[in-house]
Amino acid sequence: MKDLLPHDHNAQRLSKQSFTLAEFFETQTPHYTPQGLNRKVVVHGHCHQKAIMSMSHEASLLKKMGADLELLDSGCCGMAGSFGFEKNKYQVSQTVFKHELQAHIETASQETILIADGFSCKTQIKQNSGREALHIAQVMKLALDQGQLENRQLENPAGLPRNDGYRREWITAGLATLLIGAALAWHSSKQAKSITDPKLS
Repeated sequence: MKDLLPHDHNAQRLSKQSFTLAEFFETQTPHYTPQGLNRKVVVHGHCHQKAIMSMSHEASLLKKMGADLELLDSGCCGMAGSFGFEKNKYQVSQTVFKHELQAHIETASQETILIADGFSCKTQIKQNSGREALHIAQVMKLALDQGQLENRQLENPAGLPRNDGYRREWITAGLATLLIGAALAWHSSKQAKSITDPKLS
């Protein structure tokens, strides 16, 4: 936008407030420490981002997370927005995908996380390989969930109730069981006495 409208103040101001997610965390949150992710990660960058920006922030963020990163230099995925959906361009789209990106996808293990922020890239990968590529936001959420699970396992390896809320629930359930049992016992005792003592019936 700043290149299209170089003399427009609002365009220049807006351009300075527009970030990719990784760029925001890398440039606007200097004290942020991402959750670790000890996984192999293969990243395919969107053509538009690679053309006017770079993938450096994504690479930096993932490295901070501890990921074993492979940043592909595989050109276009072939979908290019709606290009690959058009009947007369479908074969070209497939040829572009098979030129390089397909081999990277096929050689990646099932444990490897595939990242493709572009919607068209995700669609092309899904339709041609059955693999689900994730947005970097999804990968960050995956790392957070994994970290929380690991922390819970470290704090509570036996899987016992971890906090007062859980303890209160167990105590309440126990008391309810005792009260129900006492009521049933009292009712059974009363019925037994009514049978043996006609005055109680």
